[in-house]
Amino acid sequence: MKKRIKLISTIKVLFITSLILLTVVIVVLQISRSRHQFNQRAATMRSDYIAQQKSLIQHEVERVVTTINYQRAQTEKQTQEIARQQAYQAYAIAQNLYQQYHLTKSAAEVQQLIIAALKPIRFKQQHGGNFVTKLDGTALLLAEQPELEGSNLLKVQENHGKYIFKEMIAIAEQAGEGFYDYLWTTPDGKKIDHKRISFVKRFEPYNWLIGASLCVTVIERQIQAKLLTEISNIRFGNEGYIFINKLNGDVLVSNGNTYSTNKKLWHIFNKDPQKTKELFAKEYAAAMQPKGGFIYYSFQKLTNTDQKSPKSSFIYGIPEWNWLVGAGVYLDDVENQIGQLQTELNHQLSKDLQLTLTTTVILLILFLLLFHIISRRLLSDLVRIVTFIEQASSDDKAIDRSLIRFEEL
Repeated sequence: MKKRIKLISTIKVLFITSLILLTVVIVVLQISRSRHQFNQRAATMRSDYIAQQKSLIQHEVERVVTTINYQRAQTEKQTQEIARQQAYQAYAIAQNLYQQYHLTKSAAEVQQLIIAALKPIRFKQQHGGNFVTKLDGTALLLAEQPELEGSNLLKVQENHGKYIFKEMIAIAEQAGEGFYDYLWTTPDGKKIDHKRISFVKRFEPYNWLIGASLCVTVIERQIQAKLLTEISNIRFGNEGYIFINKLNGDVLVSNGNTYSTNKKLWHIFNKDPQKTKELFAKEYAAAMQPKGGFIYYSFQKLTNTDQKSPKSSFIYGIPEWNWLVGAGVYLDDVENQIGQLQTELNHQLSKDLQLTLTTTVILLILFLLLFHIISRRLLSDLVRIVTFIEQASSDDKAIDRSLIRFEEL
C-alpha cells in the first residue's frame, strides 16, 4: 500500500525548503558581488596608484634634470665672469704700479715690479692664474707653466690645431679685450683635454697682453658637488629619493648619501652583484633614450633590506656630464590600502549576510505562525466536512456551509 503523506506537512516542507534555497542564492550572490567589487576596485586602485606614482617620479626627475641643465649652462658663464674679474684685477694692479713708478723708475724696473706683483696671484683653489706676454708672443708670466716663461708662444697649439696665444694676441690688438676658449690639459699631468676660458686685455703702456685663465672643469666640479649635496636631501612620498650614477656605473648619490670616491653600483649593493649589473644595464638603456624611460625590477626596501619588492624607476641621461638621474617607487605599497579595502568590504559583507539571515529567520517565524493559524482553521473545516459525511450516511441533513471558512471547501 502506497504510503500517504500529509498535505499540510508537505506544504510546510516545500515552503521552508524554498525559503532556505532562496536564502542560499541570495548569500551566494552577495558573496560573489562582494568579491567582484573588491577585484574591480583593487585593480582600479593598483592601476591608479602605479600611474600616479610613475607620474610623480617622472616629475621629480625632470625637475632635478631642469635644475642640473640650468646649472650646467651657467658653468661657462661663471668661468667667464671669474676670468674677466681676475684679468681686470691684474690689469688694475699693472696700471697702478705703472702710474706710481713710471716717472721715477726705468721701464724695465716697472715691468719687473708688475710681474712680481702678479706672479703669486692664484684663484679658485690654485686652479686659475694670470699670464702676461708681449704682443710679439714672448712669455713674461705664465702662472701655471712657469717653465715656458721667456719663450715665444706664437706657435703653441692645442690638440685641435688652434694657435692659442697668436689668436689671443689678435683679440687684444683688434678689440682691446675679449674672451678666448680652447682645450688644454690640466696641470695634474693627466692627458685629458679640458676646456679653458681666458679673458685677455691689452696693456697699452708696454704693448702687453694681460690675461687670466681658468679651466671650466674646476667650476663644473664645484657646481656638481653643490648640486649632488642638494639633490641628496630631496625626499618625496614614503620612501622616494633621487639617485645619480655615472654612465660607467659609479655611484654619486643614493638614498640620501653622496659618494666622492669611484664606487660601482654593484659594489655598494653587493648582495647580488650580477643582478645589480643587470639593473644598471637597464638604467643605462633608459638613460640613452632622448626623453628618458621607465624600468621595472625588484629591489630591497629601505625599511627592510631583507625584503625585495617590485619597483619602477624613471631614468634620464645627461651625457654632457656623464650622469644618469633617476627616482623609483615601490609598486606594492598600494597593497596596504587594498588590504584595508578588503577588510572594509568583508565587514560590509558580514553585515549584509547577517541582515539576510536575520530576515530569513523572521520570515520563517512569521510563516510558521501564519501557517499554524491557517492549518488549524483548515483542519477545523475538514473535520466539519468529515463529520457531515459520516452523518449523511444515516441522516438526511444539509451541511451548514456558513461554518466553512475556505471558499474551495
